[in-house]
Amino acid sequence: MAGIHSKAGITSIACSHWGLLGLLRREAPVYVGNAQDILGKPDLALAVVASDQRLPDFPEVPTFKELGYELEESMWRGLAVRQGTPVEITDYLSVLLGEIAADPRWPDFCRQVYSLPEFSSGPSLAERIDEEVNETRTLLHEGGLLHEYQEEGPRRLVVLALALGLLVPFLVWTRWKKRPLSRDVWPALGFLWLAMAIFYETTLFQLPPDAQVTNPALLPRLWALLLGLTSLILLVRNLGKPVAAKGEETPARLPRVLLIILILGVYFWIIPRAGYHLPTFLLTGGVMLLLGYRKPAGVVAGASAFVLFSYAVFGALLGIDLPPGTWF
Repeated sequence: MAGIHSKAGITSIACSHWGLLGLLRREAPVYVGNAQDILGKPDLALAVVASDQRLPDFPEVPTFKELGYELEESMWRGLAVRQGTPVEITDYLSVLLGEIAADPRWPDFCRQVYSLPEFSSGPSLAERIDEEVNETRTLLHEGGLLHEYQEEGPRRLVVLALALGLLVPFLVWTRWKKRPLSRDVWPALGFLWLAMAIFYETTLFQLPPDAQVTNPALLPRLWALLLGLTSLILLVRNLGKPVAAKGEETPARLPRVLLIILILGVYFWIIPRAGYHLPTFLLTGGVMLLLGYRKPAGVVAGASAFVLFSYAVFGALLGIDLPPGTWF
């Protein structure tokens, strides 16, 4: 209903905590609600309805369109099911609800609660939801209730500067030592650069001072910290390692890097399906094994500690529900 503000040039203050009670107390001049809310309240009257036609029980009340405003709104209800619900179940529900809407008794029931019968499902309902989401987002932005948390920044320049800032010192080090870097140093440098780039990206997540939401940079920074610490450990372990003589070179580490990237891709794909905890435990343990930690007890303890730490920070401390998954 906030769309009438922009269409009619009205400036108003929305006080959702008042509601109908505020109108009855004469603390608010207008209340947006259902037509049936005036029942039993003879001092209240309908001013206008937002449907495309007048309500049969209130034929004297005009619509917004009749008053010259191209506005049609409705307070509709939908039936939602869990993501991943088999299509057989959703098709059954759509057919069942369609049959109810086609029953001749349904319009009589809707009239008793001063509403208009309407039924939609499938693509038409999805299109309607998308339209209302976009309209609501626009109105919330205009009203100052929704903010863009990510600011623009010189991303390419910063990413290039981070790469040069890591690469140049190590090239200077090789000239000073007069020997090339170990082959294992380059993947560590790459992951360290990636962690720094992710952390920089999170600095662009700016919250308004009065926002009562959890900082969206929290989880990416946690992963950037884990990736950065792991990369530093790998870097320190391999920085002083002598380079193998020609003919004695160990197999290239590039496949290991590609394997870690592949594992990360699978991890982010599987989280919405299997949830956060089990994939995170397997990912952390697998990365520790790939980085050379061979003690099973240490791997299990490290992976378990990280999962418990995540739960303590997000679940217990911040009250953020980690993805539960759809498979279980």
